[in-house]
Amino acid sequence: MPKIPYQFLPQPITESFRVLEFKGENTGCSWHFHSEYQLSLILKGCGQRVVGDMIHPIKEGELTLLGANLPHVWRYDTNQTDDIHVIVVHFSEDFAGKEFLSKPEMRSIKLLLARANQGLQVGGKTRKAITVELEKLPRIKGFKRVLSLMG
Repeated sequence: MPKIPYQFLPQPITESFRVLEFKGENTGCSWHFHSEYQLSLILKGCGQRVVGDMIHPIKEGELTLLGANLPHVWRYDTNQTDDIHVIVVHFSEDFAGKEFLSKPEMRSIKLLLARANQGLQVGGKTRKAITVELEKLPRIKGFKRVLSLMG
């Protein structure tokens, strides 16, 4: 499989958030930040993840949520013989509308996004439930994709 460069493409006009799926040889990315929140699911691969000033090992099955403009990089092991498989979602705070997070029902989500400014690793039953939905995202479109992200 050819190398897949890790680059940020302009957000598609036809969608309110971006879903990237990386399968193939380890190409990694450079230290960067962006204005969107980032939800990352590692299905296959290992190495080190640097978020802000913290360094942690990358483990298969891990799920992380990063706040907007938080510097980060994922470095996959260069001696890894297996290919990587990663699903990344970039979304802005207002992807569902400017007033969406100001609704009373969204208070816990707004607090979660505020906590993501430091970077969060998701575990337990929550990670399992989100993983099921994220694995679907690259193959679905339209409103079903929005529902799956929010589910």
